[in-house]
Amino acid sequence: MITSPEELARLAESNHDVILTREIVKLGVTKRDLREAQLMLYRIRRGAYCLVPPATREAAHLLACRAALRSSNAPLALSHVSAAVAWRLPQFDTPFDRIHLSRVGDLRQSAKRAADLHIHHRLVGPEELAEFDGIALTSPSRTVVDCATQLPVESAVVIGDAALNRGLCTMEELQARLSDSVRCKGAAHARRVLELLDARCESPGESRLRLQIQCLGYAVESQVEVVHDGSFVARADFRISGTRVLVEFDGRTKYASDPEKAHWEEKKRHDRIISAGYEVVRVVWSDLTRAQYLDRLIREAVRRSRIRGSAA
Repeated sequence: MITSPEELARLAESNHDVILTREIVKLGVTKRDLREAQLMLYRIRRGAYCLVPPATREAAHLLACRAALRSSNAPLALSHVSAAVAWRLPQFDTPFDRIHLSRVGDLRQSAKRAADLHIHHRLVGPEELAEFDGIALTSPSRTVVDCATQLPVESAVVIGDAALNRGLCTMEELQARLSDSVRCKGAAHARRVLELLDARCESPGESRLRLQIQCLGYAVESQVEVVHDGSFVARADFRISGTRVLVEFDGRTKYASDPEKAHWEEKKRHDRIISAGYEVVRVVWSDLTRAQYLDRLIREAVRRSRIRGSAA
């Protein structure tokens, strides 16, 4: 009998928090015991449960991925968005309604179909296969290229920037994987995505902001060092090329632990940048969907910078 929370916890702990119905049944429980056990669990997908509801969409998707891999006898690996989630790459506006799997090895062995599965038929080669945290999945470079063939530009760039910034892959590896995918659907779209990637961007907000600035027609430089009288002043997220206008993305993370101290330090940093002769445009999450407003902020900052320069 396996109906106590302690027994279920031990079963979950030994299986990366995922409990399959078939695993409970193998322990010889009765139908009544099985129903009682299921009442103490949170359903991940058909035939799979966990003890505690996942805290995020990504966590829920990853548990469903683990369950899908363990439920299949076919040689499969996580791929596309599912692999990106497993690699802990950030997501922006990506749907988690399907678990993405790609075939590994013997194509003659069929995979069990399910409504929440998307099984891609392009084979994963040995150099494209990896294992991370106990999961079989596509390598980071294959994952980024797969995502770039299917996702909108902004979503794919957020994933690609993060993979490059964290050193999970190189641009050369991405180009090699793209060459292997040249005949695949979405290859032209993926090529465009790779052209837009920037390893220097350190967060999804920065990646999205960079794309917004470029869409407005501005050339932009990432992670610019501000130097005044030979001394380092600060490092800014972006500079509008050919100007003394910096654009900074203000996320919430840096203010989380000690907001008062963080605001004070940021004010002193801002004052040093202004004293060095720069204009600063500060952007928050909500501004990323207000293209005209962002354009006006940049244009006004460029104008102020030119007035300051002519008066100097």
